Amino acid sequence: MSEITNEMFNLNQDALRDTSVKNVIMREYRSETTPTDNELNININVRDTSEWIDLSGSYLEISGTSKGTGGNSLASGAAATNSALENGVSSIFSTSRLRVSNTLVESNDVYSHINSFTKQLMNTADDYARSIALNAGFALDTTPQAVSDKFVLGGVAFDTRTVSDNPQYNSGFTTRKGQFGLTTAARKRSTFHLPLRTLFSFCSVSKVLKGCPVRIELVRRSLEQMMFGTTAEPFFSLDKISLWVPIVQPSLEVLAGLESELARGLSVPWSYVNWRTYASDASTATTRRWTYTTISEKPLGAFLVCKLSKAAGTNEKQFNNMIFDNADVRRAQIVVNGVRYPYQEYETNWSSGTNQDTSRVYAGLMEYMEKNKSELDGGSLINPFNHSSLYPFYYFNLHNLEETTAGHQISVEVDLNTAPAENMTMYLVVLSDTQFQVVGGLEGVQVLKK
Repeated sequence: MSEITNEMFNLNQDALRDTSVKNVIMREYRSETTPTDNELNININVRDTSEWIDLSGSYLEISGTSKGTGGNSLASGAAATNSALENGVSSIFSTSRLRVSNTLVESNDVYSHINSFTKQLMNTADDYARSIALNAGFALDTTPQAVSDKFVLGGVAFDTRTVSDNPQYNSGFTTRKGQFGLTTAARKRSTFHLPLRTLFSFCSVSKVLKGCPVRIELVRRSLEQMMFGTTAEPFFSLDKISLWVPIVQPSLEVLAGLESELARGLSVPWSYVNWRTYASDASTATTRRWTYTTISEKPLGAFLVCKLSKAAGTNEKQFNNMIFDNADVRRAQIVVNGVRYPYQEYETNWSSGTNQDTSRVYAGLMEYMEKNKSELDGGSLINPFNHSSLYPFYYFNLHNLEETTAGHQISVEVDLNTAPAENMTMYLVVLSDTQFQVVGGLEGVQVLKK
């Protein structure tokens, strides 16, 4: 056994101080056009190719006003404005694409809202949820209902009235409604700050870039799809979106080293864990077998979750895409290149009675939480109770998957006990080891696909 000396006895070690950064300036880049209720496409460009930029510290500033169905006016009263964003300002986008050096670095088409929500849910600790995530409009639902009444009043006669907790009270919805929703006829302006890494995993790489243009392409969901509540109004009318980017000024010594390195011809691989969401066809079948297109990157893990379609006659705003369904799944397993994960399939009983058995699925989910917490240290937002009722995610650990140059084909096998009342869609969020080649010269840095 080797012996070590406690750090408190290391008296000769000087204090460390970072002098490599001379200054950091936040610079705003606005969208090409002013957002309107009728325009779904939003593009932002960064063309300061002579500056060192840090995408890992960048964020989107998203502003808008609450608007009624008739335009600027809103109905008066709390009951008339029981509505808020679905969950997180990132949920307003269906598609998000990032281009660096004219290279499409990352794209999440159609299901960007599911992708970004899953990333926040899995990587957010409680303290982060009450600060930075909340500033991005993210507050976890605690029930499926859009109910803000914390207590219910019972009894009829004055001397027999009782007050009890309301089991339908949704604290997450209430918080989001407080950020945005209204109780009066006045319009309210709301501003959210969304870290760019929430949409794009590439922006989690803490490296500076220079000489390469950056372009962000977003597609907004419809006004009805963005909202969750029991009333027709308000809507979130987006009127401004801009990207704030740290412009980093290195010290003279560091700058000389960077320029010397670029002059010699930089060529290094960058890697990061990319998140991308795929969706199956919607069906009421109890036996589901689904294979999607082979991906070239090595999968490191995958989350699986089910979502029932909204019932006929249900208003779009009463349907929350960020609350999921267990779909009475009996068994679940994925197959990658012919190998099954987990080796012994997940077997579950999601009933709320005495036979409920979901602990192994929850334990598998916590395996990811314990190894990959990327934000502040702390506990998971998912507990055994909201896991079974609101966020029944499965996690499949694929870190030990053998690499192959032929690509990786993933198949999903799910069996249900009973046919769902509505069509059920399966979402598979795949985490993959993605690499790019970064090359540099006198003009700066270029990001190229490997």
